[in-house]
Amino acid sequence: MSEILTPRSDFLKLYSSNQTTAGTSITAPTLNTTGPSVTEASPGGYFPMSRHGGGGQYSNAAIIFFGTDAANETAIARVNGWRRVGYSSDAIWVPVPLLALTITLGTQTGASTKIIGLSDLLADTITASTAFTSAYEIVSPADNTCAMVKVDGCGCDFIQVQLAVNASSASINCAAAGF
Repeated sequence: MSEILTPRSDFLKLYSSNQTTAGTSITAPTLNTTGPSVTEASPGGYFPMSRHGGGGQYSNAAIIFFGTDAANETAIARVNGWRRVGYSSDAIWVPVPLLALTITLGTQTGASTKIIGLSDLLADTITASTAFTSAYEIVSPADNTCAMVKVDGCGCDFIQVQLAVNASSASINCAAAGF
């Protein structure tokens, strides 16, 4: 009897620095001809759904959120997928809306000199404000332990996470992993 193994990646921080854009809504991306200009090594809100070194593609993405200021600060996120239509100079990239989320920071912090630092608070509560798909799961303990959202990538090449904070002194960031 052989085992069935699910390929997975480590979490990658999606923005090189925490985002401070304030707002109560996020504008949806639009069609474009250049697509998300990212590589696997460059942050900026995009997670590549292609598997590292093994070919193929991840089916799902897991996303965690963290930020600064104080526990119970809130932020919003919009999760989009990006699919390329065509393979030559006539190709176009199509954004696929997946989820809109409300995030609340807890009290659990990262660690000194690590990618999620001591000044970062992990989100402990995530709620879907709009679900464009039913293929998602939210783990939201609301008890100061790490919350996470899992979303089906719908065959997209990239998952994009757009972020905004509700308080001018707060910041927000996220990390994603494929599986």
